[in-house]
Amino acid sequence: MDHLQKALAKNLKNIRERRGLSLDKLASMTKVSKSMLGQIERGESNPTLGTVWKIANGLHIGLTELIKEKQSEYVIIRKNEVSYFEEDMGKCQVFPYFTYEDGRPYEVYKVDMAPKGYIHAEPHPKGSIEIIVVHEGQVAIRVEEEEFVLNEGDATRFFGDVEHVYHNIGSKKARLGVVIYYGQID
Repeated sequence: MDHLQKALAKNLKNIRERRGLSLDKLASMTKVSKSMLGQIERGESNPTLGTVWKIANGLHIGLTELIKEKQSEYVIIRKNEVSYFEEDMGKCQVFPYFTYEDGRPYEVYKVDMAPKGYIHAEPHPKGSIEIIVVHEGQVAIRVEEEEFVLNEGDATRFFGDVEHVYHNIGSKKARLGVVIYYGQID
């Protein structure tokens, strides 16, 4: 069995079981026979692209959800492997540790700010939420017209779809943990 066939078999079975679907119900949803679906799940059939599309459409998912190979359940990122962006003439460094990926609508950053360092952030997409934890130092954060001060150990959460600013108002380096969630909260 090739790797694509193996990935399809495993993903289809996992999706079906997570949704609590019987093979009969899945066959009804996808217009693919129960026996063919069973063969695909057992890795005994190498279906046509048309058949895989029928399954994806019936499940209301993208084709790639059925054929993607499983990624490792953990990821380790070493500090020396992370490039950074500079802001405010080098006074601020923004380290993107985890970037937006399919199925993971968030980003995780470390931000280092020298004294008087300043970052002006453009509004993120509508519904975005930003979470900031101050690990060291003291920063002022302005969200639209409201400004507040966070000290070491403090945290905040706000809608990031508006103009916002970070400013190191302390006398030493500030270190922040930042998470940006790109989802609509109802």
